[in-house]
Amino acid sequence: MKRNIRLILPLLLVCLLLNGVLIHAQDNTDDSPYAKPLLEMLALVPDIPDSLTDFIYYTDQSAIALAYPGAQPITSFRDFRDRSEDEQAPGGAYFEELAWWRIFMNTSNSLLQQYLSESDEWAESVGFTYFDLNRELYYGAPPGQSMILQSNFDLDSVREAFTNNGYSDANAPDGELWCGEIGCENGNEVNPIERDVTNPFGGHLGRQQPRVITDNYIMSSPVLPLVQAHQDTVNGERESLAQNPDYIAAINAIGQEGPLLRATILDDEVLLGVAADPGLNILALFDAVQSPSMTPEERDALLERLFNDGLDFEPLPLYDLMLFADTATGEQHVTYMALVYQNVEDAEIAAEVIPERLNTYNSMRTRRLFGEMLEERLQNDITTSVVTTEDGPAVMVLRMGTPQGTLEEIVMRTDLTTNSPEMDITFPGAGFRLFMDMLFSRDTGWLSVLTPEALQEQLED
Repeated sequence: MKRNIRLILPLLLVCLLLNGVLIHAQDNTDDSPYAKPLLEMLALVPDIPDSLTDFIYYTDQSAIALAYPGAQPITSFRDFRDRSEDEQAPGGAYFEELAWWRIFMNTSNSLLQQYLSESDEWAESVGFTYFDLNRELYYGAPPGQSMILQSNFDLDSVREAFTNNGYSDANAPDGELWCGEIGCENGNEVNPIERDVTNPFGGHLGRQQPRVITDNYIMSSPVLPLVQAHQDTVNGERESLAQNPDYIAAINAIGQEGPLLRATILDDEVLLGVAADPGLNILALFDAVQSPSMTPEERDALLERLFNDGLDFEPLPLYDLMLFADTATGEQHVTYMALVYQNVEDAEIAAEVIPERLNTYNSMRTRRLFGEMLEERLQNDITTSVVTTEDGPAVMVLRMGTPQGTLEEIVMRTDLTTNSPEMDITFPGAGFRLFMDMLFSRDTGWLSVLTPEALQEQLED
């Protein structure tokens, strides 16, 4: 295989070589118990284009205590906020609660975090509070973004709260569908006068979103057809994402070591937007061609030199699904990236290409090497592997591990009011956050599948 990548950051390269770029095919046909919760949530999501128009976000609050034994979930934001410093100090009655909170704030994919200060008041609006929840899943793009909240709900409390706030059961044949006074079909109407941040189902926009309720999950969407698609999926009339071989393969591939704290999944158009990113190793080129002091002749000469010398890289095969996830094993906090392919050969190429790109990609956002930023976050145990399924997709798995801190170390590291001493641990989820920052800022050139020829053609245009 042709390889001509400049190795700019020797230290990270040494780490990669010491830990090994593990390229092997391992069969993985059995469901992992750690993969089950995410697959169960995806079983409620219809496998339709409208579900895939944005990132899919998953967070599992209940997994924190499993991944970090001793961490104690908080039950009331008001009570947590009012604890004294002595109560939350190491050895204090509520230290484990503080540790849980610090881990949660660094490993959650929740889109409801901005309303936590009012979460104790949710009970009056919806019959439960935020910290009653176990898991959350969000899919689709605004204004039709849908959510699924999972818990062991007290349905009598939920029904009472809905009724007191003007909702009623629409007597849908496929289960309890509760809608506001304006009707199920008008759940996407925005009414700033009715804004209510104690209502997680569109209340921040004054919406009256339809809600499907069961004893262990509530699904809501502002768009009635998406609610109906969910109901069709639960009733077996539509395929779910949990039946999609790509999703099954990716989740089982990364769900082997510990409970999944969170995941972000890219598919369909949002995935192609990342795959077609032209930013690979061209920061210097953009700077040069935009320089007002450069003559046209100098610019042409520089472009020719960059095309001949700087764009000679191994292309990354096009992937069909991308998944990022966080877990903890007891010894390490682990961040995964999974790329799904339909054949082993492409997955093996990706397993070789990705580590080199991690080392050499120059961020368009920070103008620093990606490998350098990983090094700062102590993401030094980096390997890739290929996981196969019988007669199914192959998955390239990138695994980044960093030492898992004790609860005391995590609280010390995440305390923003003091200068933390130098420690050999970072805050939980540091690698995952870096990946998400790059995705949200479209700084994803290292995941580009463009060939050197295609990249040159785009830049010349």
